[in-house]
Amino acid sequence: MQQKNQRNHAAKYQPRSYDFGMATVLLFLAQPASGADAPFSAHAGLVSRYVARGITTTYFNGPPLGNKNADAPESAEPAAQWGFDYAAEQGWYAGYWASMINYSYLRLGQGYSDRGLTVFDDKKSIENDVYAGYTWRFGEFSASAGLTGYLYVNGKHADNAESRLTLGYKTLTLAAQTFFRDSLLGNAGDTYWSLNYRRDLPYGFSLDLILAWSSYRREGKFYGSRDTYLQIDCGPGAAMNVTGCFAGKTPRGQNFSHLTLGLNYRLPTLPATLGVAGIIGGYNRFGVAQDNEIIGSLSLNY
Repeated sequence: MQQKNQRNHAAKYQPRSYDFGMATVLLFLAQPASGADAPFSAHAGLVSRYVARGITTTYFNGPPLGNKNADAPESAEPAAQWGFDYAAEQGWYAGYWASMINYSYLRLGQGYSDRGLTVFDDKKSIENDVYAGYTWRFGEFSASAGLTGYLYVNGKHADNAESRLTLGYKTLTLAAQTFFRDSLLGNAGDTYWSLNYRRDLPYGFSLDLILAWSSYRREGKFYGSRDTYLQIDCGPGAAMNVTGCFAGKTPRGQNFSHLTLGLNYRLPTLPATLGVAGIIGGYNRFGVAQDNEIIGSLSLNY
């Protein structure tokens, strides 16, 4: 629910980890079969669970509620993910990324005004991320600027857009992604900061590392210290979580989000990559600690 996704588009057509939109080190894009100069590539895969930006346990300010109550992770079950990319030699890039979600952003959005709603796991959502931008290169240095739109099948108050700015040196990239508007994903101005590193290893292996931090705008329509639908303050020791005020931790301005280590293996005879990612959990926007997690993935690349 808080803002994925921070893919590295700097390295064209090389096997690389993805954390765009809301995903974290789960998909791997390999060199297209049509050759190194082909501008288009596509991928489809399966992950053991869909974790967005290190939120393995809960988006809310108290104990985890689970997918049946529209809580983290985005999917606690295996999820299909797919997409395609275009990367021009001149530096322009564009693409699409999608994932199944194991609860409904439609029901969660309806719960903002319908406080009697109790079913959140029917009409499950599909996340669609559409992105584009430009990458500049200066020898071994790079910089990029882009936009991402988040669109949900079965969603209400969920669609959003964010900017993405990066600075890079070789395979080390610093990225900042900022939401434009209040939505179920977060408050306008929320920024996800990530330091991304990738290293090729012998025998078809590669290593990915993401160190992430988040800064938050404390008050918004769906998250804060005030019920913006009923127009009442939540009071001490309570916070607004989409569907009302709940007792627990209160909003924070910034937190360590996660440290993720991914090990990937590109199969030598098939256009496929196997991956495993270990997530060291940080804290959500309310300072609630997230559990450590291990996630597996299989991606087919074209």
